[in-house]
Amino acid sequence: MQGLIVGALLALFCMGFWSSAGTYSAATAGVDAFILTTLGATGGTIGAYRMNRRRPSQAGL
Repeated sequence: MQGLIVGALLALFCMGFWSSAGTYSAATAGVDAFILTTLGATGGTIGAYRMNRRRPSQAGL
């Protein structure tokens, strides 16, 4: 979930910053927002999976 939020915030920042400069089309902004959100969600999913994988081995120590 955190990865999705970070991706969405990065996408909003990029869209707002470059759109205000007038050099960023709406189609490009949409594609970039999708890519950043997908990468953020993927990173969050991988991170959560790795944390869950480590916990059982540490519990036995």
